Amino acid sequence: MKINNAEEMIPDELEETGIRLLIVADDFILSKYLQEHLNDFYAIDTVNGIDAYQLVLDINPDIIISEVIMQEMDGIELCSKLKSNYLTSHIPVILLSAKSDNEQKIKGLCAGADANVERPFEIDYITALIENLLVLRQKLRERFSEHFNFIENKNPLKDHDKTFIEKIEEIVNENISNPDFSLKHLISAANMCRSQLYRKFKLLINSNPGEYIRNIRLKYAVNLLHQRKYNVNEIADMSGFANVSHFITCFKKNFGKSPRRYMESQSSDVCSTLKIKYCGISGTERCNTNAQAQSVFRFSPRRVRKFDHLRL
Repeated sequence: MKINNAEEMIPDELEETGIRLLIVADDFILSKYLQEHLNDFYAIDTVNGIDAYQLVLDINPDIIISEVIMQEMDGIELCSKLKSNYLTSHIPVILLSAKSDNEQKIKGLCAGADANVERPFEIDYITALIENLLVLRQKLRERFSEHFNFIENKNPLKDHDKTFIEKIEEIVNENISNPDFSLKHLISAANMCRSQLYRKFKLLINSNPGEYIRNIRLKYAVNLLHQRKYNVNEIADMSGFANVSHFITCFKKNFGKSPRRYMESQSSDVCSTLKIKYCGISGTERCNTNAQAQSVFRFSPRRVRKFDHLRL
């Protein structure tokens, strides 16, 4: 695997499956030691403290190991800047401390570090720590991506990452009915370059921005279907799909059925619920139920009367 030095500020791109590790250290011996023991497992970039922040923005590594004591910008300050920037807040940071007291460790954790390791350390411990942080990030990504399959997310990411997703979702929702709103417009509105946006989405929700826009549109379409006020053509248009056939194809791919079948299945569920609630009630209550069925579920009077004979 290729090892870059600090002078190569924009290294060659890796394959999508490659894990990129950034080592930030003024100490050449420490940097070399980590490279020698980890470069069989990860693609490694190395940089000193003063150039680290810009390099992180350029390459968006998967994980960072940083020395704490450095000139110009120390590891704690670097970590704090990375965690306060929504472009980099998702990247796990391991700080290597030369002090045995807890004060520096506490400062590192307060800056948002994911781990603080005291020097000297065993390389096996560092390797295990890297693997654990990467596995944890993958699990969080999988849980967070459930949100885009319209399942309630019970394990949100950190505040900065959540804020980023909420900001992007707000941008898409503001343009939800605009069929011309595309990935190009999202990149411009988010003030990010294409590669940064793609990598951020991949790391946070294991998806890409194009799929995200489509899922938000489909989520909006489902809400419109539940309102039972519009036909499929109207919902496709209101959700920003220029072509109703494309809307139906995307909807069926996500939900396993067409919008019309989806509406029919919802009606069947309503019928079952109404049967249970309708049986055994008084005449006055039944009249109220009739009115509710017609107004809320848009059942015709004839369809409502078919429940009149039901008894427990």
